[in-house]
Amino acid sequence: MSPAEQIVTARMSGEERRLSILQASIPVFAKKGFEGTTTKEIAEASNVSEALLYRHFKSKDELYTAIQDMICDSKDMIVERFGTFKPSAQTLVLVVYFMMRMIIDRSGDPVSRSIPRLFLMSLLEDGDFVKTFYAGRMTPLYPLVEASLEAAFESGELNIQPIKSKSSLWFIHHVYMCMRIYSLPGSLLDYGLEGEDETLHIMPYILRGLGLKESAIEKYLNWDELENQFNYLCANH
Repeated sequence: MSPAEQIVTARMSGEERRLSILQASIPVFAKKGFEGTTTKEIAEASNVSEALLYRHFKSKDELYTAIQDMICDSKDMIVERFGTFKPSAQTLVLVVYFMMRMIIDRSGDPVSRSIPRLFLMSLLEDGDFVKTFYAGRMTPLYPLVEASLEAAFESGELNIQPIKSKSSLWFIHHVYMCMRIYSLPGSLLDYGLEGEDETLHIMPYILRGLGLKESAIEKYLNWDELENQFNYLCANH
């Protein structure tokens, strides 16, 4: 650690240093998984000694659990804000757009960009991170998706009677997550959309797969309005 880094580290409060260690260790776990990551590597990424690392986290397990708690907080403000939207076909479109932006977006901070890799490594190990994340971030959205499908059917904007299961929510998630995973090393697949964003083109297909009518898709697929609503959901998050 350089003298300048030592000064910055020394000036951090205990909570600031703890948060700094958490944020620095996430990309390391995302790259090597829980089993493959050492406390020495975490300390180096955090610009602290292993001794100082253990002052804040008694073990690698405790650090990993703290990362899960930070990322997978079930009292997410976003989930609460979604509760202010009335179930409808329009809200269904917003949920699909929101999931697309949260999963596909590659322009966020290093922590956000590391989440898909954390997912992959978790699935290759015990899956605990994935289960915890879904319990806090995904599962709470299911009632709104189900109610919005029902509302869309009642308003004549859905082609078929919706099935009462969580399959609709997971259908949305799996399509976007698969696209995100294939983009982790870079652009592996050519979607034939030169100069255009393939993630925007996939939304109408997902909405059709959910049973939404073409007239409803055309009516509610307003990119500017959806982006404004997305920013509202994520404000101060």
